[in-house]
Amino acid sequence: MNAERGPPTLSEPINIGLEPDFRLGPVLVQPSLRRVTLGDKLEMLEPRVLQVLIALARANGQVVSRDALIANCWGGRIV
Repeated sequence: MNAERGPPTLSEPINIGLEPDFRLGPVLVQPSLRRVTLGDKLEMLEPRVLQVLIALARANGQVVSRDALIANCWGGRIV
């Protein structure tokens, strides 16, 4: 993942079509395909779930604020 980017900011929307593939331990995440693979197991993720996963992976263990998640995954809409 893009570790140098750090946690998402309020002005950085997540576009899953432009995100590179990355690994979370043994799991391969392919955002543009909306797919997560572990060994021979394949799961398709909903776009919003994938955006949240990307936001958390970008944070690299840091806390992601609720405001950042709303801005980056829900386009600023209150949920």
